[in-house]
Amino acid sequence: MTSDANHNRDAHDNDMARGNMRTAFIEAWLDLEIPVPEIQKRFHIGQKSLYRHVFVYGLPKRSLLQPAGRRQLRQMYCEDGQTVSEIATVLKCRKVEVMRALAFHGLLDKRHRPEHDEAPLAPEDESAEGTCSVEKILGQELKKVRQANGWTRRMLIQHMGAKMSIQTLASYELGTRQLSVARLFELCMPMNVLPADLITNVQRRVGANAPVRIQLDLQHVAADTRPELGPLRQWAETLLHQEKPPKTVVLEGLALGLLADLCGMPVDELEAILRSMSTHRAR
Repeated sequence: MTSDANHNRDAHDNDMARGNMRTAFIEAWLDLEIPVPEIQKRFHIGQKSLYRHVFVYGLPKRSLLQPAGRRQLRQMYCEDGQTVSEIATVLKCRKVEVMRALAFHGLLDKRHRPEHDEAPLAPEDESAEGTCSVEKILGQELKKVRQANGWTRRMLIQHMGAKMSIQTLASYELGTRQLSVARLFELCMPMNVLPADLITNVQRRVGANAPVRIQLDLQHVAADTRPELGPLRQWAETLLHQEKPPKTVVLEGLALGLLADLCGMPVDELEAILRSMSTHRAR
């Protein structure tokens, strides 16, 4: 009996070890900051063994996880309406790999359906910073702060103490997944950065191309009690509690989009509200 119990315990331990190794390998493969040679070194495997693991675990090629891969998948799946099977045939890979890559980039729910009278998806152009979406710029700012702390994505998640996959964090940093207000605060707190500072940085980067500039009195914004403006009020209060708080802030261009997302309302609706609050409409 003792021998059988030991055997069963050993088998269970081996299964646990394999499961942990599988999870760690998948997370490392999806974390594009970890180069392939580093993965081989970390798991003590050669190149053939590495790609055997990639195949067995149904992981996509890293080229599909890169921005160029996202643009290709977005064109094929979201705009051209190709099925997963058709994409897999064209790209000469398995359907599971296509599905994982679409999920990684947050594209599974973004297929264009003309019968619903949706506007076609706008083309992506990352050749200039001003054409990047607010989500992409916010993700870049998050990544800068994380790297300034000397943390990998795994380390940030550990400091957060939250249940989040490396894939999800990567999608935030790539700007392919929209951040909620709560998640933005969760990400900022362990890195000792104020969400308001990140928003200000985003505003600064996109402001050069802004057709609209609205100057706000922060005391006025902080005193507004409308529930739907809670995130905006919190942002203003955070700025006012700085050591040398500004009295006014100029909101420019796409930064309005970020604040609108945080408040859960259309950009034009928030812009109208802010115009009524503004001390000056810059031209």
